[in-house]
Amino acid sequence: MKVTFSTKWLVPWNGTCQVCVRIAEGLVDEGHKVSIITNEGNTKTDWFTSDIEVVQKPRRPIKGYKIIRDHLTEFAPEILHSHDNLGYYFEPFSIPHVVTSHSNWPRSWFLSKKHFLEGFALEIPHDILLRAATQPVAVSDYSRRQLEKRRIKPDQIYNGVKVPDLDETVTEDGTKNLLFVGRVGPRKGKYLPEIWDKIQERGTNIELDIIGYPADDSLSKQLEAANDVEFHGSVESLSPYYEKADALLFPSRAEACPLTVLEAQAYGTPVIAFDICSHNELINTGHTGSVVPAYDTRKFASEALNWVSKDRSETNLVCRQWILDNYSNQNMIEEYIELYERIVDIY
Repeated sequence: MKVTFSTKWLVPWNGTCQVCVRIAEGLVDEGHKVSIITNEGNTKTDWFTSDIEVVQKPRRPIKGYKIIRDHLTEFAPEILHSHDNLGYYFEPFSIPHVVTSHSNWPRSWFLSKKHFLEGFALEIPHDILLRAATQPVAVSDYSRRQLEKRRIKPDQIYNGVKVPDLDETVTEDGTKNLLFVGRVGPRKGKYLPEIWDKIQERGTNIELDIIGYPADDSLSKQLEAANDVEFHGSVESLSPYYEKADALLFPSRAEACPLTVLEAQAYGTPVIAFDICSHNELINTGHTGSVVPAYDTRKFASEALNWVSKDRSETNLVCRQWILDNYSNQNMIEEYIELYERIVDIY
């Protein structure tokens, strides 16, 4: 089978890009041929197999369309699969088109004025693209229900992550470590300073590592002024931070199927999150973390303290098995291959 993907950028620090590449690599491993079409500029190709052909589309629409047309004519894919609005370039071609929705819209409209404007610029066009697709795909049950409310009938395939081979021996040095991964902004980090204050009120010998871009000055300054907090910015690999952490703090206000939540558990790290969107699907409360009432920062802090008090070795295997059974990279790839084959058979 030949499959051509589209994603507007191709970088390892973006979750949508990671999902696109993981599916593509899985297809290559199964003997299929794959290409990815992306925009010129924000593109890196040194983080995935060279067996994936990458086509960079110029920003100018007419020239970009010609390059895509020429590639599709030569490559002759049986399936087109887009992960964002670059997929509009696929619509003129008589090739089955799968569109995966990674969006949390319309919930994201209400996070800020910027998010509201993005709803008109990005999300409404994406909604139209999902309706035009041969088959839309939702990445969680929450996402599926949101799409069905808008009379879109998607298949559902969860995002998947790799479960690494780890040394199961956990070393305890007396200091407990919490981790936050994501943009420090109104969507993911609004409640983080408040949660950390409540943790500090009740806990001792606890440190917080923050990985991600400080997108909001006010939030970032509050956290920088707090005790026992260390900003690391962008890092080459999250692995050592996941392995070190006793729990991941994930106080996001809008998600579809966040890779960070899955990745932390894949490394044996329990996750605390608000009970919104898909979080209660992805976290097995009481076993691989806790899902607490939305925006109850006191309960959030209490659960974080509860998890850091546990013996890490007790939760490590449970978290990792939860991901292997439900959200593994292999599960995701197999489900997409089944979807492609079904579409090709009936098209």
